[in-house]
Amino acid sequence: MKIKVLNYLLLLGGIILLLSGCIHKDSNIVLPSDYTVNLLDTFKLSHDQGHYSRLLISAPGVKSIYFTVIALNANHYTAKLYLQPDNKAPQSVTAVAQQQRAQIGINGGFYTKDFKPDGLFIMKGQQLYPYFHAKVLSALVLINKKGQLDLQHKDFPYQQAYYAMQTGPILIDDGRVAVHPVNQLARRTLLAKTSKGQLLIINTSATSLYNVATIFHDHPDWFGIEAINTLANLDGGISTGLYFHMANKAVSINEIKYVKTIMLFYSK
Repeated sequence: MKIKVLNYLLLLGGIILLLSGCIHKDSNIVLPSDYTVNLLDTFKLSHDQGHYSRLLISAPGVKSIYFTVIALNANHYTAKLYLQPDNKAPQSVTAVAQQQRAQIGINGGFYTKDFKPDGLFIMKGQQLYPYFHAKVLSALVLINKKGQLDLQHKDFPYQQAYYAMQTGPILIDDGRVAVHPVNQLARRTLLAKTSKGQLLIINTSATSLYNVATIFHDHPDWFGIEAINTLANLDGGISTGLYFHMANKAVSINEIKYVKTIMLFYSK
């Protein structure tokens, strides 16, 4: 998704919130109490690595939302960024994850019109793309040499990161919802950190960022997790894809358009 468009939509959402003073039930932004939840699939990962959940969340007059959530316990995974080479046609998240022998793969970050990273991108200690000053890019995904992942604000020092990627916006910040209602529906890829240090890898069907923020803020128990400290958007839309292969379970959610940047996760 292009950054200027999302910046405009976030600003518009703030204006709408100030003018209306409320959220109407017949809009695509619905209070969490209006939802019903169907747990479609859930299971624990081996060796106390975490758990997998797939839910269907629906409400009257609103398009249902599918959530696929992989909760990884701290110190049970490593992460890295992967940038597909320019001299070859980009491949799907599933194809890259399988080639790189990763258990989990997702698309990551914003991209330019030729589907290259838009904003800071560090690969193995080398900065390949520069930091970009944009309101929407309010988060940093930082990974050290040991594969430990951290979510931070955009002004956090990133120079020592082994891998780094600029993304956003931040939807939950220090436990509080940090995004305004905007009626823009799109598939989503997100990362979150809980109060217990779990990393959440999240894929959704078409929904708004505000829906995602309020659902995870108000109902973490639906996903079998503790309260969320930080939730960040990794973009989405036609580039949203996920690959998961653990505990003898394989899941592929295919993107429509392949992008260059992929985030990969490995079990420990």
